[in-house]
Amino acid sequence: MVENSKGKGNLGNTVKFYVAAIGLFVFLTLVHMLAFHENTNTSKKSSAQADEQLANYVLKGGLPDNQLKGVHEEEDAFGPIDGELEEEVVEEEIHEDPQEEFEPPADSDGERFLPGSLDMDRGQVMQKCWVDSQLYPIKSNICTYSETYNLLYMLLPKSGSSTGRHVMKHDFAAVEMQWRPCKKLLDKEDVIKTVSVRNPLTRFYASYDESFVRKLGHPDLIPAKYRAYMEPMKGWEYKNYSALFDTVEGVKFLTETFERFVRDYDGLGVFDIHLSLQMPMMWNTNNNCPHKFDVIFGTKDMDTAFADLAEKVGSPPPKVIRGRSYPRRFNSSALSDATMQKICRLAAIDFCCLNFELPEPCRKESIPKGERVMCEWFNPLGQQALGWHPEQGRRLRPVFV
Repeated sequence: MVENSKGKGNLGNTVKFYVAAIGLFVFLTLVHMLAFHENTNTSKKSSAQADEQLANYVLKGGLPDNQLKGVHEEEDAFGPIDGELEEEVVEEEIHEDPQEEFEPPADSDGERFLPGSLDMDRGQVMQKCWVDSQLYPIKSNICTYSETYNLLYMLLPKSGSSTGRHVMKHDFAAVEMQWRPCKKLLDKEDVIKTVSVRNPLTRFYASYDESFVRKLGHPDLIPAKYRAYMEPMKGWEYKNYSALFDTVEGVKFLTETFERFVRDYDGLGVFDIHLSLQMPMMWNTNNNCPHKFDVIFGTKDMDTAFADLAEKVGSPPPKVIRGRSYPRRFNSSALSDATMQKICRLAAIDFCCLNFELPEPCRKESIPKGERVMCEWFNPLGQQALGWHPEQGRRLRPVFV
């Protein structure tokens, strides 16, 4: 009788344990379901707010309701995606502002000046550049090489690369190469090395346009801290985007979208190769010096530059066919001074090291302290371990004052 009583007691305890466990499971399940319901409502509310915001920008008839959340179709409405937007480079006159007194850092020579004001050609200025890889991500790139003429052309995205690629292939019998073989050729003294560069401002516009279309409808492809500008267009196709081109409110929406991107972007998380800056892509990480190019030319000078190269290597005169050209989709003339000044800071290394003048909003005396772009000469003290030696002379870098 004692043993039976003990057995029944154990059985009772076991039943109580399982009942308690089942109760806890039911409770946790209910909590989870309530949380999911709340998140779903929040998500729907955010989505509705985004749709309402979009509707405020688009004129009646601009975007049909059934296009707001388009399904993905296999189409390429943008054309050959690897091409270029070959806008005219905007050359502006420089107006020297009175130089303020700044306290230079310990390694600075104290000599500061506006970008584009050096009486040197771009190749000379470029060879004096210093690229801090902690501030400017170093991105590898590709090139096209003609073994017949021992001629190399480095492809910098949005700097005439489509035009250069076409000319090199069809007029110099060149083939495209990935970075490792390119780098070996760049290190060879006998190879004729060329590159085209572009005004950093118009290039930034074009880089944004290209990366925008590549990421259109997919904010998840953009790092979280930058993606807010793309969130209202989640799920969009190109036809949704193109519907905005011919409406005043549509262009206004695209302009404000661009300004939102600039406001959030810091240049450190380069999530699309087209957003890479020019100078860091021409930086030799082996010796911490720029790669040496025999010919450096602007995108406006490609006809003359390739004609001169053909004469130099003994090739027939090339016919330079421009890459694709599209009008700017946002209104660059409506950008705020703050946006323009942020672009100048983001592309400061290209303005200084390629000797391009700053646009007028970036030269104003009213720019807040610490946000004005200047260039300075300095000695990379403590950088001998990285490949620099005092006999190489002082270097050039951008500073914000």
